Amino acid sequence: MHLMLSRAGLEEMVGLRGSLYSTLSFNECSNYQSNLDGRPLDVCRPLLNVAYPGEERRGTLNFLQVYTDSPHTHMTSSYKHPVSGVITTCGLMNHDTTRAIHPRAKEYVNHMEDFEAKLVKHLSCRLEQVRLFQDTDCPAFIRPKALFTASSAWQSSWLKMPCSSPILNMVEGIGILTMLQEALHFLNSMLRWTSDKNSGRGGFYKS
Repeated sequence: MHLMLSRAGLEEMVGLRGSLYSTLSFNECSNYQSNLDGRPLDVCRPLLNVAYPGEERRGTLNFLQVYTDSPHTHMTSSYKHPVSGVITTCGLMNHDTTRAIHPRAKEYVNHMEDFEAKLVKHLSCRLEQVRLFQDTDCPAFIRPKALFTASSAWQSSWLKMPCSSPILNMVEGIGILTMLQEALHFLNSMLRWTSDKNSGRGGFYKS
């Protein structure tokens, strides 16, 4: 079973100042990141009871995020799609641009294959927080497990405002995540094959 966070459930527990991001392009599932503008966190009490339990309510909670531990980093590039670039331009751009775009194309293909490899896992949910401790408030030691609670407060919060979105694979191992993995593997295989075979040859269809 894979576990994601329900957008509908999170929307009941957070305000407008934070940000919700779709998980793996599922609009029904979401990650949440609290506001970074210095104002108080726009988070309701049930979620605070989970992340900021009363027995460890020390320091100032400055940042909070809850998310599915799926791969979600994307390579930044000045080229929209460098693989298409090395195919369609046929090396006709200026020397510096041509020399720069080929490594970017290889980097893009490697990045997508790394993304595929990281998706082969069971997905679960995480909670991260940042606290500010003043000199007089700083504890001698910190128990990480005490900074959030999985006790009745967690259970009652999740029962009142269901935030988990379980996704099951069938007994045969076939399910939504399995289909995504297979689709991504096919697309990456075609991407590398197309890049290796058609680099510098031109052609709108091939690009």
